[in-house]
Amino acid sequence: MLMSATKGFNKNIFLDEVSEMVAKIMGKSTIELQYPAWEHEIRVKWLLQHAKITDPSNFKVDDDGSKITMNVLMDEVTYFKYLKEFEPETFKKVKI
Repeated sequence: MLMSATKGFNKNIFLDEVSEMVAKIMGKSTIELQYPAWEHEIRVKWLLQHAKITDPSNFKVDDDGSKITMNVLMDEVTYFKYLKEFEPETFKKVKI
């Protein structure tokens, strides 16, 4: 990929690609989380502590305001901890 060091052309694309490579090396992938809007604060607090999310404001609220969708970069172990904490029924169904 061509990038301009002086003008910054393609800088964001380059940084996104580097981030993806680092995440892959670290065994992380982007996981889409969906949960009730009333649980947003507690889930973001947990994600900040355990998944080390960097932008807790990066989420979408559905049209009626009842559900939130957030894409989070995390490894499999952290995801299983998340499920155990917030979605125990789903966690029980997971084959580890």
